[in-house]
Amino acid sequence: MTTCVSTLLARLMRSDTIMCNASMSLELSPDLPKVRGDRVQLQQVVLNLVLNGLEAMREPHAGARTLVIQTTRAGATALRVTVEDSGPGIPEQDLGHIFEPAGCSRPPRRHRAQ
Repeated sequence: MTTCVSTLLARLMRSDTIMCNASMSLELSPDLPKVRGDRVQLQQVVLNLVLNGLEAMREPHAGARTLVIQTTRAGATALRVTVEDSGPGIPEQDLGHIFEPAGCSRPPRRHRAQ
């Protein structure tokens, strides 16, 4: 999983963090067991979390813009991938609705042509 995360971030995310004026910190555990799963789907999940974090930090707020990606063990047979941003967070009035359909409170993303 660590290889999956680091490969994805090395190839795809550097320009996005530069555009957001954000720093990225990787705290990847070197001794994690292999994960069974589709590599592309796992990378897509991590990519979505990272893009969400970067988008949250685009909003004007005080302080440094930092994204931390961490891989750790979560018990004997599980792994944990954590993506943490220093954005302003979800407004308290929206917390009860974030997992409902159409519960997104942010504007649609602008996609860049490649």
